Amino acid sequence: MENGSKSHSAINKIVVVILLTSVLFLTAIDSYGIDGVVPLVQSHFNISGAEVAVIRTSTSAVNTATLGVMWIAGEAVGRRSLYILSLITWIALTLLSISIGSKSFLLFVILRSLGAAASAVLGVLSPVLAADLFRGRSLGIALMAMSACEIVSGATIAVIYSSLIISSGLPWQAGLLPAPVLSLIPLTALVCLLKRAHSNKAHRDGNVFADAFKIFSIKSFCLTTLSFSLQSCHIKALFWLPSMILSAWTLAPEAFMGLSYPSVTALNSVLILAGNVIGMPIMLSFAQTLLAYTFNAASTRRIGCPWARRRLCGPFADHSEAPVGAIFLIVLHNKHISWYHGTGLFSGRAPFRKAYPIVVAAGGFVNAATFAFDALMMKRSFAACLLPNFMAGMGSSAEASLGKLTLMMVLPTSSRTAGMSLFFLSAGIVSTPSAHIIGFITDMFRGSSTLEEDRFAAYQKSMLFSNLFMIAGAIVTSVVVFFFEDDCKRAEEEDALKEGDEADEKTNLIGQPRSRAESLMHGVIRSRVPTLEIDE
Repeated sequence: MENGSKSHSAINKIVVVILLTSVLFLTAIDSYGIDGVVPLVQSHFNISGAEVAVIRTSTSAVNTATLGVMWIAGEAVGRRSLYILSLITWIALTLLSISIGSKSFLLFVILRSLGAAASAVLGVLSPVLAADLFRGRSLGIALMAMSACEIVSGATIAVIYSSLIISSGLPWQAGLLPAPVLSLIPLTALVCLLKRAHSNKAHRDGNVFADAFKIFSIKSFCLTTLSFSLQSCHIKALFWLPSMILSAWTLAPEAFMGLSYPSVTALNSVLILAGNVIGMPIMLSFAQTLLAYTFNAASTRRIGCPWARRRLCGPFADHSEAPVGAIFLIVLHNKHISWYHGTGLFSGRAPFRKAYPIVVAAGGFVNAATFAFDALMMKRSFAACLLPNFMAGMGSSAEASLGKLTLMMVLPTSSRTAGMSLFFLSAGIVSTPSAHIIGFITDMFRGSSTLEEDRFAAYQKSMLFSNLFMIAGAIVTSVVVFFFEDDCKRAEEEDALKEGDEADEKTNLIGQPRSRAESLMHGVIRSRVPTLEIDE
């Protein structure tokens, strides 16, 4: 009966994460979808291009303000209640915005902006709620799925669907209607399945503001946020990449194998997207599990170097019974060994949490190197850039699949909402002027020349300059490796103490000292699950 209950609980958790992911998918469809139907919106409200830009400007400003409020006071309300309320608000405001008349453009902007605020709350709380439900490898898979859905929805589905709306002659409302209507399904299910038990208790102790600011003492969090902000500067600067491709195509069309400019941009996008989607599970798997050889601990003394013996063998480094023979035996049954969980080849070691920032940093360097190669070779041979474009997507997939997971590992449960809000807020503020900066640098390199050759050279130099942000982000992530282990342990210890205190408060203080001690021990053991189990 107990096993059946555990299985039922696990299924519920999986369903909840699927529903959370579907909400992120639909909100991203709506956010990108409005960009695709801009010509129809402009015609409906009879407005200029500058007035259309007000939609994006206002939603960005409100989104930034919302993240600031979430950072300071996001834990003041239970996570479940805030999530459900935000989802209801987003659905209602989105539906209202597409039902107003052609004379109410200002009201349309206000409704879209308020809807963007609700959407920002959903974007912060979805990974936080997933972290309340899962740990370790399961959490990594859940967060990776969320990132993948956001990437795919924005890069492909929203663009394709918006194009169909425009080409078919349907009204612009048809492009924005499916997302809020379909969101009613996960809303109904989440109201029933999302337990109140996962609401944060920090606000009851009056520590909301303290939790918001204490995250600055977590070195890994600060460095990871800085790294993501730097990489976001490069991503925002890619606004100029299509212009550089067009300039190269104009100068040397023979280098592009006879492809048209739309075909070139489409092929680039497909290759990068494929690298992202294929790379995310590979990066997550590589960081957690390796298929290799098992270690024969009895043969450790055959390793001549004492330092290598200690690093490879841990407590078996000084094993006295060292038979003559091979040190490594091939695992015929494909046994999984993990450098993260300390099994197989890495037996005797503590969990190697540093695997996560190491893989993310390596992905950043790969992304920077392949982008630089692409920028230098674009005018010479587009065929030579195809594989680097795919590898650039693979490199960026490391951050997409592991970035949020590394944050969750160093943030105590009571600080996760504040941490995720500040993470997105910092990246948004720092990266906002990057496209303008790169545009200014491009004009500076080009000077007063009107030659296409000089235009391309200016774009090329400015894009290589923006790549320095990616390199700097990878370097900062490399520094995270030195602090990551200790910050993970501190977060686990703080969660263990809080769980123990809560369990202690629920136990009768008179006459049951044994029950209180057992409750405290249970809290400590639960906080150590990621270090004790290979999988959930």
